[in-house]
Amino acid sequence: MPTGLLGYTLNIDRPVKMVVNGNFKIGSGPGGPAKIVVRPPDGALQIFISGDVTLDGDGIVNQTNDPRKVALFCTDNSTTNSVKYTGAADFCGVIYSENKPIDIQQNATFSGALLSGQYVRFSSGATNPQFHYDTALRHVRFSNVTTPYIITLLTES
Repeated sequence: MPTGLLGYTLNIDRPVKMVVNGNFKIGSGPGGPAKIVVRPPDGALQIFISGDVTLDGDGIVNQTNDPRKVALFCTDNSTTNSVKYTGAADFCGVIYSENKPIDIQQNATFSGALLSGQYVRFSSGATNPQFHYDTALRHVRFSNVTTPYIITLLTES
């Protein structure tokens, strides 16, 4: 059973660090599409996830428009499955996946960074996603986090 939000809204008004031991999913439930809303001026969110990740529903809404304020760290050692972005909601933040690929399955606008020790894939449902890499993130350090890789090659097609 995944840990996550199904049909609810979680508002983040201050810096929050979450640790999820297992799978994490934002999806739709009886209350409609779920979402996490990071609100200005002080909202910030870091989520450390040790299992599979699925971002769907209304996703994570970063009202601060600062990608440093939303960071997901997939720490699972497995290279099976992937971090799945299955919703069409825009994303402003950072997704680090040390071992799993990141699979974008729908059209959305991404502002920030998507980093994987494997690869970032745009599946067949993502026919026209928009991606805006924030170069300022190259120098950002997150507390208690050591990222094992940096972007060495960016290929646009």
